[in-house]
Amino acid sequence: MDNNDKIIKYLAYNGKVSITCANTTYLVEKARTIHDLTPTTTAVMGRVLTITSIMGADLKGFDESLTIQINGNGPIR
Repeated sequence: MDNNDKIIKYLAYNGKVSITCANTTYLVEKARTIHDLTPTTTAVMGRVLTITSIMGADLKGFDESLTIQINGNGPIR
C-alpha cells in the first residue's frame, strides 16, 4: 500500500477564508493494524488522528508541540 496521505490548504477571498483538506487513509489503516482495532474504534481513532494531523500542520514554530488527551468512560475506554 502506498502512502498517499496529504494535507492540502487553500485560501479564498483574498486570504479571508482558509480551507484544509486531509486524506489520512494510510495513517488510519496503519493505526488499525498496529492496534488491532474494531471498525467502530477505527472510525473514532481515525477522526482523532485526522484532526490532530490538521492541527499539527498548523503549528508555526519549530519548537511548538501538540498534545491530545482522550478521556472516555465508554466501551472503547
